[in-house]
Amino acid sequence: MTTNQLNAKPAPEIDLRILATSDLHGDLLGVDYFSRDPAPASGFARCAGLIRSERASATNSILVDNGDFLQGTPLSDFFYETQAFRDGPHPLIAGMNALGYDAVGLGNHEFTFGLEPLFETLRHAHFPVLCANIQGATQSMDAVWRGRVQPVHILDRALMDTDGTSHCVKIGLFAVLPPAVLNWEATRVGTRLTAQPILKAAREAVATLRDRGADVIVALAHSGLVATGSDGHGENVGADIAALEGIDAVIAGHTHEVFPSPDHPPHTGIDTGTGLVHGVPAVMAGAGGSHLGRIDLRLTRKTDGWDVASVRVQALSVAGQAEDPEAAALAAPFHRRTLDRIDQPVASLPRPVHSYFALLTEDLSTRLVAEAKAAFVRDQLGETEFAGLPVLGSAAPFKSGGPGRRSQFTDVAPGTITQRDIVDMQHYPNDIAALVLTGHQLHEWLDMGAGQYAQVLPGDRDKALILPQFPSYNRDLVSGVTFEIDLAAPPRFSGSGEVLSPRGTRIVNLCYQGRPIAPTDRFVIATNNYRAGGGGHFPSIADAPLALATDVPVRNALATYLEGPRDFCDLARPGWRFAHLPQTSVLFETHPRAMAHLRDVPWLNLSPVAETADVLTLRLSLDADSRLASRANHDYIDA
Repeated sequence: MTTNQLNAKPAPEIDLRILATSDLHGDLLGVDYFSRDPAPASGFARCAGLIRSERASATNSILVDNGDFLQGTPLSDFFYETQAFRDGPHPLIAGMNALGYDAVGLGNHEFTFGLEPLFETLRHAHFPVLCANIQGATQSMDAVWRGRVQPVHILDRALMDTDGTSHCVKIGLFAVLPPAVLNWEATRVGTRLTAQPILKAAREAVATLRDRGADVIVALAHSGLVATGSDGHGENVGADIAALEGIDAVIAGHTHEVFPSPDHPPHTGIDTGTGLVHGVPAVMAGAGGSHLGRIDLRLTRKTDGWDVASVRVQALSVAGQAEDPEAAALAAPFHRRTLDRIDQPVASLPRPVHSYFALLTEDLSTRLVAEAKAAFVRDQLGETEFAGLPVLGSAAPFKSGGPGRRSQFTDVAPGTITQRDIVDMQHYPNDIAALVLTGHQLHEWLDMGAGQYAQVLPGDRDKALILPQFPSYNRDLVSGVTFEIDLAAPPRFSGSGEVLSPRGTRIVNLCYQGRPIAPTDRFVIATNNYRAGGGGHFPSIADAPLALATDVPVRNALATYLEGPRDFCDLARPGWRFAHLPQTSVLFETHPRAMAHLRDVPWLNLSPVAETADVLTLRLSLDADSRLASRANHDYIDA
């Protein structure tokens, strides 16, 4: 060994902490605006306190957000509906400014209220806003877009190494989101923007950042961690992004999952323990500020830059964290205004409306929304070519529990209802739209939703009914028809629209007004802009003519519908059921609050099995004799 080798110093090393929020959805104070109870395990104000402590304990750190931060609670929705964005900053933007966010990527819900409100909101941001796969459809529109949103950004940072020496490190950032947002929000965005597939835009962004000298590249991917191996046209391709050469860390999201976590679904190349995805650190921070993502990188100096020598990934829960006083103070005036607004009376209901059994039967929480859409569409079709077609309403059970949402159910007491209850029943601020479907397309529409259930064979006992990987918002129920779901048949479609059983179906005895529906029959389906734009991967959408597109919120139509006289006896009669299977039972999880409402669904023949603090397990008998008995007691519509 030479003297020079003996005297040589080890290569400098830098510890860089990446802190990330995702899918905040306007949850500022961790308050359940529907139950009026605090939600101590969520909220930006609690997350802000954790951010401050995590930054204080790190020598070098950056703070980013992964999108879907502007919309999602009554507070954030009313901020736009009352046009408060014209008067000052969104309280979440103000909070991000106060915390010193280094960059924020856009999510699909940033487009929910249209481009002008979005541009006006982003005007107050003191940080770069990123999106690499959306651009203006024209040169002039692209100039307006790029005035608010950048495709990539480099943070030039003086970072301290472990010996206390400062080094200039270039941290490259880019963001991508589901390109289908332009279809989902077509009534708000129109044709003013265009989108690239996620992976194509990501490759180009990485090349651009490397050309500009980035030492480290972080992807803000508003996309779930699913190992799809796709061409990037998909919605959840976060794992494919991690597999791209040149990316050092991935902030994923969109699916509201927590990663790393033993509860995250395992996939090839995804290590749910270490947080490595194809060897690259990745993190997902849940939703509503429930977690803070943390990626710790150890960087080692090399001749032409820096290498990632080691990593540590964590998703830190905010449960038990005190609110940050500054963030809470920024939200307080908007919170008070929201409480005043959502307590305004709208109508009266003679019976409770809840979603505790929405996945077992057609219930009022979905039926009322579906009927409100249908009533509005009938009035609007007027003298159009579709005026003579039957109009059916569709709605999804947005709040029906499940992993990460154990306590999220609609629960509206009888009597006077308020704006709070309207938002509870129609969780998302979607607009009304309508499609024309054939009987065959309607059959497939219903088959798509039936994929939420496990296959249950005759004689099976206490099998889990719900497939947790199938989101309830992808399960539309259609009001105005009758049918049965045959659980003994395999699912025809997966939750992503993939055909699993090309020749099979679960939908049997599909009828309209007591008559079997023929494949060539035609119907108008009252839905929303998200579904009409292809949201949820429904197989019937692509070839379905658009009968109506509006900018009228479903919530407005629901409020108007409930103000009028309603036959609630008719609405309480469900239009679908499970086909009976002899000697067969399944288990269904709901919330313990459902015990008080078992009498609302006597035809289901449910019996309690187990109960914890947030989960009530019920047994549903599919036995032929019990089903026939319950039908006799309830005047069930026979399909």
